[in-house]
Amino acid sequence: MPRNGTVLELCAELRPALERNTSRSQGLSVPTQVLTTLGFLATGAFQRELADRSGVCQSTLSRAMPAV
Repeated sequence: MPRNGTVLELCAELRPALERNTSRSQGLSVPTQVLTTLGFLATGAFQRELADRSGVCQSTLSRAMPAV
């Protein structure tokens, strides 16, 4: 399991590519995008399962994962 510092560094490095200006009230945070994608890659879990755990829609997660 990675240390928190490693995940925070990864999020900081990816932030410019992942942050989006959105007219929606809440965009998907960079840490959520990174951690759910890492969870998918590490476990091979279904997107719906990861989305449920993260509290986001599966379709939102599906759109965010390729950017990570």
